[in-house]
Amino acid sequence: MKEITTTLMAERKYFVFSLLYLLVIGVVMMAQNYIRYGWHDTYNPWPTVVFLSIGLILFIAVAPIYYLGIEWIREKYPHRFWLPATAWILLTVLIFYAFSSLLLYLTTLAEVPFKGSYARFYFGRAVVFHLLYLLVTAFYLLRKERGTEPKHISGTLGRKKVTIKADQAKWIEADDHYLKVHLAEGVILTRSTLDQMTETLNPDFIRIHRKYLVNRQQVIGKEKNKRDEYLILSTGERLKVGRSYLPLDLQYAID
Repeated sequence: MKEITTTLMAERKYFVFSLLYLLVIGVVMMAQNYIRYGWHDTYNPWPTVVFLSIGLILFIAVAPIYYLGIEWIREKYPHRFWLPATAWILLTVLIFYAFSSLLLYLTTLAEVPFKGSYARFYFGRAVVFHLLYLLVTAFYLLRKERGTEPKHISGTLGRKKVTIKADQAKWIEADDHYLKVHLAEGVILTRSTLDQMTETLNPDFIRIHRKYLVNRQQVIGKEKNKRDEYLILSTGERLKVGRSYLPLDLQYAID
């Protein structure tokens, strides 16, 4: 349970989106309610508030289950994501629909402030909002997966064409229209610009000079010599930091 809670709390964007989604739903439902029933002499907004409050409690209870289910499918079936994800979405929507139907039936038996078409109006839209939320969650997790795929650098090592994972690079040096990618095994030459590479490799690499881009994980220290500042890499190399790039954000590089 602790592991699940930690995983979900790390997804701040997901929870921010969920809260905004709930806010939008609340505003839309209140507006629709007023447009549909506001002309009645006996119009009372409190049933809507009660319904939305119940829906909020249920949503908070089951949203982590939706998320973890789709996340599990993303990890288990990365190449066939949409087939099992669609099945999961339809299953949860059907369960929600069945639960809503049960509540709708109970409203016909009990003395509650909303019945008949009034209750169906709410539950019908709740199912639609539920479906939309699941679809957006699926798209979010799929995009997240693509965004966390390992980054690669292609070029030539001697006369051989190679492709490496970006985290294998120690630092990158601009050389006219080419870049020199320094590795433990040698230097890869690739045709690109430092600006393009900075955009591609951010935030794993940090720009320290108009000619240098450094792997954060390779930085083990820094030193100052009069007005000049240098970074010390794990290879023992010292790279000068351009004054226009000071101060450096090294919170993820040096412990």
